[in-house]
Amino acid sequence: MQKRIKILNQLCINQIAAGEVVERPLSVVKELVENSLDAGAEHIEITVEGNGTALIRVRDDGSGIAPEELQTAVLPHATSKISHIEDLDTLATLGFRGEALPSIASVSRMEIVSRTADSALGARLSIENSEVKNFEETGCPKGTTVTIRDLFYTTPARYKFLKSQGTEFGLISDMVSKLALTKPAVRFILKHAKHTVFMSPGDGSLRHVIASVMGSQIAQKLVPVSFCNEHYAVSGYLSMPDLTRNNGNYQVLMINGRIIRSKQLRQAVKNSFHTLIPHNTYPIVVLNIELSPSLYDVNVHPSKMEIKFKQENELMTFLTAQLNKAVLDGRKIERIDLHPPAFGQAKETSLFLNEISDSLKESQTVYARNKDFDFRSKSNTSSRHTEQPMETVETLSDLFRQSKQNEIESNPRGINHQEAITGKNINDLTEINTNAIDTNINHIANDPSDIKDKINHTDHFNDLNSVNPLGNLRALGQIMGTYILATDDQSLYIIDQHAAHERITVEKLYRSFQKDTPDSQLLLLPITLTLSVHEEQIVLSNFELFRKSGFILEQFGDRTYLLRGVPLIKNLDKPEEIFLSFIDELMKDRTTVSLENIIEKWIFTAACRNSIKGNDYLSIPDMQALLFNLSRAENPYTCPHGRPVIIEITQEELTKKFKRNYA
Repeated sequence: MQKRIKILNQLCINQIAAGEVVERPLSVVKELVENSLDAGAEHIEITVEGNGTALIRVRDDGSGIAPEELQTAVLPHATSKISHIEDLDTLATLGFRGEALPSIASVSRMEIVSRTADSALGARLSIENSEVKNFEETGCPKGTTVTIRDLFYTTPARYKFLKSQGTEFGLISDMVSKLALTKPAVRFILKHAKHTVFMSPGDGSLRHVIASVMGSQIAQKLVPVSFCNEHYAVSGYLSMPDLTRNNGNYQVLMINGRIIRSKQLRQAVKNSFHTLIPHNTYPIVVLNIELSPSLYDVNVHPSKMEIKFKQENELMTFLTAQLNKAVLDGRKIERIDLHPPAFGQAKETSLFLNEISDSLKESQTVYARNKDFDFRSKSNTSSRHTEQPMETVETLSDLFRQSKQNEIESNPRGINHQEAITGKNINDLTEINTNAIDTNINHIANDPSDIKDKINHTDHFNDLNSVNPLGNLRALGQIMGTYILATDDQSLYIIDQHAAHERITVEKLYRSFQKDTPDSQLLLLPITLTLSVHEEQIVLSNFELFRKSGFILEQFGDRTYLLRGVPLIKNLDKPEEIFLSFIDELMKDRTTVSLENIIEKWIFTAACRNSIKGNDYLSIPDMQALLFNLSRAENPYTCPHGRPVIIEITQEELTKKFKRNYA
C-alpha cells in the first residue's frame, strides 16, 4: 500500500534538525557558549559531568533574556540576530539560525534561568522533549544559565556513536580553549567533576590566552603578525620554523572572531612554510582574519564552522605571501648556548599566574600527586628500571679497541675514520649482559687473542653467531658519512647506518612496550612541561598507556607536570619531544586508526628521530658496536619502512667485475 504524504509534527522536525546541530556533547557546549558571547558576556563558566550527557551547564553574565521572550527563545528559528536574509551581509554575531535551543531541547531536559539588567526578577523555564514543564519568576543574577541534563535520552541510539568520557570531554575542553582564543577579554572557566580544568585570564591579551591554552613555553616563542590590504586584515601569532607539531591541532583559524574549518586556509598556511619545515609537520598559528561579511558565506552548515569565500584565490594568495614574509623576516640564525642547562633542567612554566583560589587547589584530588596519575612503575625496585641517572655504558666496541681491525693505520681515500659525533655514540646503545663479560673492561689484555677468547667463551655470543651470520661481520670503514663497509672474509657488505640504527631502536621499544614493567630511564633533572587543556585530557585518559611506554610523569601544578623518566633510548637530545610526539599521535582521529597503529607510528617516529643520521661520522669501534646490535635484531635486513639495511657483494661478483680468472 502506498504511504500517504503528510507533514511531520514539530517534535519530529526538531529531533531531525538536532541530528545536524547536536552531533555530540561538544555541539551543545559550542552553541550555548556562542550564545553567551553574542549576549556580551565577560565571564562564562561551563560545567560538565561525565562525557557531557549527564550534565552540561553554561552560566554567563551577559545581557540576559526578558521573561516575556524566554518561551519564544526556544521556538524553532526564533532569533534576535537577524530579521532579513540581507542581514547576513552585515552579520556581527556567531549565531543567527535560531536552531540551537529548540534542537537541544528536543533531545534533553533543559532549564533556562535568565534576567536582564533592567528587570527586578528573572524567569525560570523547564522543558523536556520540547514540551514546557514549568515557567516561573525567580530571583537570579543578571545573565543566563542554561542547564542540560540527560542529553540524547529521547534518541538513545545516539549513545552508541559517542566515544569514551575522556575523548568526549577532551573535545569539549579543546573547543572551549579555542573559543577563549577568539575573545581574550572574556574569562572562560571550564569545570569537570567539580574541578576547574581550564581558566583563561580574560585580561584582553591574546598571548596570555595562548599561554593558558597551549602553555607558556609555546606562547613565549610565538611571533606576533599583523598585516592588511583593502579587503583583509590579519592579526595573531605565528611560530617560526624551529617550532612545529606533528598535527594541525595547534592551528586556530578565525574569520571575524569565528572558529572555522577551512582546508584552503590551512593550505595557505602550509604553503607559506614551504621548504622551511619538514614534510608532515605543522607550524603553530593563531590567526584572525577580518573581512566584510559580504565576502564570505557562513550559512553553509548548521555548525557554522564551514565557510565559502567569494574571492578565495585572492585571499589565499595574500595570506600565503604575507605569512611567508613574516616567517622570513622573523627567522634568525639559531644561537648556540655555550653553557647549556643540565640534561632535563626545569623550565619556566607560565607567563602569568592564574587566579585560582586556595580551596580550589586543595580540591584537586583528581590529580593527586603520586596517586592516580603517577606514571612510575608499580615496582620501584624492579631491575628493569634504570634507577641511576643516565650514564655511559661500556659496550662491545670497547672490546674491539685493541683488536686487529684497529691496527689499520692508513685511511684509504673515501673511507672516513673520524670519531663519533657528540650525542650519537653507538656505544651507549649496545645491550650486553655485563655479567657474562668481565665488567672491568679496562683490564682486558691488549693481545687480540685474549679478546677473542673473552668473546668465544661467552655462550651468549656463540648463540648469536650460530643464528645470525651478521654476528661475524667486522667493520672496515665508512663512506659518504652514511654507509658502513664490512666483511666476513667471504663478501663485502654495505650497511645504511641510519636504517640499521632505526631497526635496532624500533625493536628495543617494542620489547619494552610489551613488558609489564617497562624499561625507563630516569632523567638527571626532571623537565617541567606545561600542557594545553587538550593535551592534559589526553594524558589523563591514557595514563596507563604512558606508563607502559616508559614515561614517568608527576603532576606539579595547574596543568604543569614533571617529566622524570622516558623510554630507554640512549642519548636523547630532547626527551620532551618524545613525550610530546606521543601526545600528538593520541590526539589524532581515533575513529579510523587503531591504538596499535598509533603506538606503532609513535615507535617509528621516536626511533627515526633518535637514530644516527647520514653524515654522522663513526669510529671503527662504534661501527662494530652497531653491527653487533644489528646482529641481535629479529629482522636486521630491512628498516621499519621496508627499505634495505644491508647489501651484500659476494667475492664471486667482485671477481667478475674485475675480470679476474683464478682458473
